[in-house]
Amino acid sequence: MLFRWKVATAAFVIATFGWTSGFYGPFVCLPVLHADRGWSISLVSSAITAQFLIGAVMIWLSPDWYRAAGAARVTLACVVFAAIAILIWANAQSPWQMFLAAFLGGIGWAGTSGPAVNAILAPWFKEDRHKALSYALNGASVSGLIFVPVWSALISSKGLEFAACVIAGAMVMVLGPLISLYVASAPASSVAASSSPLEASPLSNAGRRTAVRRGLLQDRRYLWLTTAFTFSLFSQMGLYAHLVSRMSSQVSIELAAYAVSLTALCAIAGRFLLAQALNSRDRCTIAAGNFVLQAIGTSFLAFGSDWIILGLGCVIFGAGAGNTNTLLPLIAQQLFREEEVADVVAKAAAINQAIYSLAPVIFGMLRDYLGNYTLAFATAGALQLMAAFIIAGVPRKRRACAADSCMSS
Repeated sequence: MLFRWKVATAAFVIATFGWTSGFYGPFVCLPVLHADRGWSISLVSSAITAQFLIGAVMIWLSPDWYRAAGAARVTLACVVFAAIAILIWANAQSPWQMFLAAFLGGIGWAGTSGPAVNAILAPWFKEDRHKALSYALNGASVSGLIFVPVWSALISSKGLEFAACVIAGAMVMVLGPLISLYVASAPASSVAASSSPLEASPLSNAGRRTAVRRGLLQDRRYLWLTTAFTFSLFSQMGLYAHLVSRMSSQVSIELAAYAVSLTALCAIAGRFLLAQALNSRDRCTIAAGNFVLQAIGTSFLAFGSDWIILGLGCVIFGAGAGNTNTLLPLIAQQLFREEEVADVVAKAAAINQAIYSLAPVIFGMLRDYLGNYTLAFATAGALQLMAAFIIAGVPRKRRACAADSCMSS
C-alpha cells in the first residue's frame, strides 16, 4: 500500500471517532439527558446547536491554523478537546455544564469533521481525490453503523457515564499514534510548493489569501454552492439530531440506534457508488440527484407510521446523506483553482454549519410544540428539494479570478 493511502486510512479512523464524539455523541445523549435529568428536548437541542455554532467559527479559522501549526498538531489538540467534551456531556448535572461541553465539543468537531479530513488529504491526492475522500469519509458512516449501537448498548448496561469513558479513552489512545505516524508527514511536493518564490513572503501569502476570500463573496459559483449545501445540511442535521428520539418514541433506544446504523450502512453504499460515478461527470448534476434522493427518504420518515415505511426511509435517506460532505469539496475542486479550494471548502463549510447548527433546536421546538416530528421532517424534505434546484443552476465554468488577478486589481 502506498504511504498516501495509509494517510487516507488514518483520515478514515479520524472521521470515525470525530463523528462518534462530535456528531452522533450529543444525539445519543439527547434522549438520555431528557429522560434522566428531566431537561426538555428543546433545551438539550439548544446545547447541540451551540456546539455546532462554535464549530462553525473554528472551521472558518481552521485554514490559518493548519498553515501556522500543521495538520498534526491541530488534529491532535482537537481530538483531546472532543474527548473531554463527550465526558462532560455524559456527566452534566446542570445545563451550564452541558453548554461547556458544547463549547469544547465545537472546537473538537472543527478538527475532526469533513473540512479537516479534506485538509489532511489535500496535499496527497489531486486527480483521484474523490476516491480518497469518499473512502476517508466512510469513517463517518462506520461511526453510525458501529459506534451508535455500541454507545446505546453500553448506556443500557453500564450507564451513560461509563459509555462516555470508553469512547473518549479509545479515541485518544487510537488517534494519538495514528496522527503522529501519518498526519505529521507531508509530501515533498507540498513542502517544495510552500517554499517556492510565489510563496516566499508570509505577508504576501496573507494578502493573497485575503484577496481570494474577498473574491469568493462576489462569486456566484461560491454563493450558489454554499446556499445549496446549507439547505441540504440544515435538513440533514435536523433529521440526524432527532432520528434516535423519533424512533425511540415507538421502540426501545437500542432498536432506534439500529435505525441509525441502517442509515449509516446505506451511506457507505452511497459513497461507493458515488466514487464510481464521478470521474469526469458533472458533479453539480450528481449533487442535485443526491439531494432529491434524500428528500424522498425524509418524506417517508416524516409521514411513516410502521417499521416498513420508516426503514425504507432510512435506506433511501442514508444512500444520499453520506455523499453530502463528500460532494462539497469535490465540486469546489471542479469549479475553483487548486490553491483556492482549501479556503472555499473551509469558508463554505463554516457558513453551512453556522446555519445548520440551528436545525437541532428548531426541530426540537417544533416537536415540543406539536408533540410529533411530522412538520419538522416534512420541512427537511422540502429544503432538500430546494437544494437540488439551486445546485443544478450553479455556473459550471471554472472560476477565472484567483489570487494573482485579484491582487493586481
